[in-house]
Amino acid sequence: MGIERSTDGKFVIWRYDRLRVLGILGILERQLDELEELFKDKSQIFEFAPVKKELGRDFLAAFYLDPPIDFTVVRNLSGESSIVTYSLDEDKSREIIDSFVERSGFIPRKPDPDFVETIETEFFYLERITYENCLGASVAENIDLERIFGAVRYANFLYSYRKIPFPDSRKKAHEKFGLEKYL
Repeated sequence: MGIERSTDGKFVIWRYDRLRVLGILGILERQLDELEELFKDKSQIFEFAPVKKELGRDFLAAFYLDPPIDFTVVRNLSGESSIVTYSLDEDKSREIIDSFVERSGFIPRKPDPDFVETIETEFFYLERITYENCLGASVAENIDLERIFGAVRYANFLYSYRKIPFPDSRKKAHEKFGLEKYL
Protein backbone atom coordinates (compact mmCIF):
# COMPACT_ATOMS: atom_id res chain seq x y z
CA MET A 1 0.00 0.00 0.00
CA GLY A 2 1.41 3.33 -1.03
CA ILE A 3 0.22 6.86 -0.55
CA GLU A 4 -1.24 8.37 -3.70
CA ARG A 5 -1.87 12.12 -4.03
CA SER A 6 -3.90 13.79 -6.75
CA THR A 7 -5.66 17.06 -7.39
CA ASP A 8 -9.16 17.35 -8.71
CA GLY A 9 -10.25 20.93 -9.23
CA LYS A 10 -10.23 22.57 -5.84
CA PHE A 11 -9.46 19.33 -3.98
CA VAL A 12 -6.19 17.73 -3.02
CA ILE A 13 -6.87 14.05 -2.37
CA TRP A 14 -4.67 11.56 -0.58
CA ARG A 15 -5.49 7.85 -0.90
CA TYR A 16 -4.04 5.05 1.15
CA ASP A 17 -5.83 1.75 0.77
CA ARG A 18 -9.42 2.77 1.78
CA LEU A 19 -8.37 5.87 3.75
CA ARG A 20 -9.23 9.14 2.04
CA VAL A 21 -7.98 12.56 3.10
CA LEU A 22 -9.46 15.49 1.20
CA GLY A 23 -8.25 19.05 1.58
CA ILE A 24 -9.28 22.39 0.16
CA LEU A 25 -7.78 25.85 0.62
CA GLY A 26 -9.56 29.20 0.35
CA ILE A 27 -10.99 32.28 2.02
CA LEU A 28 -13.74 32.23 4.63
CA GLU A 29 -15.24 35.58 5.59
CA ARG A 30 -17.40 34.19 8.41
CA GLN A 31 -16.09 33.51 11.88
CA LEU A 32 -15.96 29.81 12.75
CA ASP A 33 -18.39 30.13 15.67
CA GLU A 34 -21.11 31.11 13.18
CA LEU A 35 -20.86 27.90 11.18
CA GLU A 36 -22.58 25.29 13.34
CA GLU A 37 -25.84 27.19 12.88
CA LEU A 38 -25.63 26.55 9.12
CA PHE A 39 -25.91 22.79 9.74
CA LYS A 40 -28.74 22.67 12.30
CA ASP A 41 -30.77 20.58 9.84
CA LYS A 42 -28.08 17.87 10.10
CA SER A 43 -27.65 17.97 13.88
CA GLN A 44 -28.56 14.28 14.26
CA ILE A 45 -25.57 13.16 12.18
CA PHE A 46 -23.16 16.12 12.24
CA GLU A 47 -21.66 17.03 15.62
CA PHE A 48 -19.60 20.15 16.21
CA ALA A 49 -17.07 20.93 18.91
CA PRO A 50 -16.59 24.42 20.30
CA VAL A 51 -14.21 26.57 18.26
CA LYS A 52 -10.65 26.17 19.51
CA LYS A 53 -8.88 29.53 19.47
CA GLU A 54 -5.12 29.72 19.12
CA LEU A 55 -2.75 32.58 18.50
CA GLY A 56 -3.43 33.76 14.95
CA ARG A 57 -5.87 31.01 13.98
CA ASP A 58 -9.02 29.18 15.01
CA PHE A 59 -10.02 25.53 14.59
CA LEU A 60 -13.47 24.07 14.15
CA ALA A 61 -13.77 20.31 14.41
CA ALA A 62 -16.88 18.40 13.47
CA PHE A 63 -17.77 14.75 13.07
CA TYR A 64 -20.19 13.34 10.53
CA LEU A 65 -21.52 10.04 11.84
CA ASP A 66 -22.81 8.06 8.88
CA PRO A 67 -20.45 7.36 7.24
CA PRO A 68 -17.81 8.44 9.75
CA ILE A 69 -16.01 11.55 8.52
CA ASP A 70 -13.66 13.65 10.63
CA PHE A 71 -13.99 17.27 9.43
CA THR A 72 -11.75 20.21 10.41
CA VAL A 73 -11.74 23.86 9.38
CA VAL A 74 -8.79 26.11 10.19
CA ARG A 75 -9.11 29.87 9.71
CA ASN A 76 -6.42 32.49 10.27
CA LEU A 77 -7.08 36.13 11.12
CA SER A 78 -7.04 37.23 7.46
CA GLY A 79 -9.73 34.70 6.55
CA GLU A 80 -7.39 32.29 4.76
CA SER A 81 -8.80 28.89 5.60
CA SER A 82 -8.57 25.21 4.92
CA ILE A 83 -10.94 22.29 5.20
CA VAL A 84 -9.65 18.75 5.68
CA THR A 85 -11.61 15.51 6.01
CA TYR A 86 -10.50 12.02 7.01
CA SER A 87 -12.77 9.16 6.00
CA LEU A 88 -13.22 5.91 4.12
CA ASP A 89 -15.78 7.49 1.78
CA GLU A 90 -14.34 9.92 -0.77
CA ASP A 91 -17.69 10.73 -2.39
CA LYS A 92 -19.42 11.62 0.89
CA SER A 93 -16.39 13.68 1.97
CA ARG A 94 -16.64 15.67 -1.27
CA GLU A 95 -20.37 16.12 -0.75
CA ILE A 96 -19.88 17.42 2.80
CA ILE A 97 -17.08 19.79 1.78
CA ASP A 98 -19.15 21.06 -1.17
CA SER A 99 -22.13 21.62 1.14
CA PHE A 100 -19.92 23.48 3.62
CA VAL A 101 -18.47 25.64 0.83
CA GLU A 102 -21.95 26.48 -0.44
CA ARG A 103 -23.51 27.20 2.97
CA SER A 104 -20.59 29.15 4.44
CA GLY A 105 -19.54 31.25 1.47
CA PHE A 106 -16.06 29.66 1.53
CA ILE A 107 -14.18 30.75 -1.61
CA PRO A 108 -11.87 27.97 -2.81
CA ARG A 109 -8.51 28.73 -4.35
CA LYS A 110 -5.77 26.62 -5.85
CA PRO A 111 -3.93 24.67 -3.13
CA ASP A 112 -0.35 25.83 -2.63
CA PRO A 113 2.67 23.63 -1.87
CA ASP A 114 2.75 24.68 1.80
CA PHE A 115 -0.81 23.44 2.30
CA VAL A 116 -0.01 20.13 0.61
CA GLU A 117 3.17 19.68 2.65
CA THR A 118 1.39 20.50 5.92
CA ILE A 119 -1.21 17.80 5.36
CA GLU A 120 1.38 15.27 4.30
CA THR A 121 3.83 15.87 7.13
CA GLU A 122 1.69 16.89 10.12
CA PHE A 123 -1.39 14.78 9.52
CA PHE A 124 -1.23 12.06 6.96
CA TYR A 125 1.59 9.89 8.28
CA LEU A 126 0.02 9.79 11.74
CA GLU A 127 -3.34 9.10 10.15
CA ARG A 128 -1.84 6.32 8.05
CA ILE A 129 -0.62 4.57 11.21
CA THR A 130 -4.00 5.03 12.89
CA TYR A 131 -5.69 3.60 9.80
CA GLU A 132 -3.34 0.60 9.75
CA ASN A 133 -4.15 -0.08 13.42
CA CYS A 134 -7.88 0.08 12.63
CA LEU A 135 -7.38 -2.25 9.67
CA GLY A 136 -5.43 -4.71 11.83
CA ALA A 137 -8.13 -4.71 14.51
CA SER A 138 -10.80 -5.14 11.84
CA VAL A 139 -9.09 -8.23 10.45
CA ALA A 140 -8.18 -9.68 13.87
CA GLU A 141 -11.68 -9.26 15.30
CA ASN A 142 -13.59 -9.75 12.02
CA ILE A 143 -15.36 -6.40 12.42
CA ASP A 144 -16.31 -3.99 9.65
CA LEU A 145 -13.45 -1.52 9.15
CA GLU A 146 -15.84 1.45 8.96
CA ARG A 147 -17.16 0.72 12.47
CA ILE A 148 -13.68 0.53 13.99
CA PHE A 149 -12.43 3.55 12.05
CA GLY A 150 -15.53 5.49 13.11
CA ALA A 151 -15.16 4.56 16.79
CA VAL A 152 -11.47 5.51 16.86
CA ARG A 153 -11.98 8.82 15.05
CA TYR A 154 -15.09 9.69 17.08
CA ALA A 155 -13.37 8.93 20.41
CA ASN A 156 -10.51 11.21 19.36
CA PHE A 157 -12.99 13.95 18.36
CA LEU A 158 -14.78 13.74 21.71
CA TYR A 159 -11.56 13.72 23.69
CA SER A 160 -9.48 16.25 21.74
CA TYR A 161 -12.13 18.78 20.75
CA ARG A 162 -15.12 18.33 23.03
CA LYS A 163 -12.84 17.76 26.04
CA ILE A 164 -14.70 14.66 27.26
CA PRO A 165 -12.41 12.51 29.44
CA PHE A 166 -10.85 9.67 27.45
CA PRO A 167 -12.59 6.74 29.20
CA ASP A 168 -15.97 8.41 28.61
CA SER A 169 -15.05 9.32 25.00
CA ARG A 170 -14.01 5.76 24.29
CA LYS A 171 -17.19 4.33 25.85
CA LYS A 172 -19.46 6.71 23.96
CA ALA A 173 -17.66 6.01 20.66
CA HIS A 174 -17.87 2.24 21.14
CA GLU A 175 -21.59 2.53 21.87
CA LYS A 176 -22.19 4.85 18.90
CA PHE A 177 -20.58 2.37 16.50
CA GLY A 178 -21.96 -0.83 18.05
CA LEU A 179 -18.70 -2.02 19.58
CA GLU A 180 -19.75 -2.16 23.26
CA LYS A 181 -18.57 -5.72 23.74
CA TYR A 182 -14.99 -4.63 22.95
CA LEU A 183 -14.74 -2.21 25.88
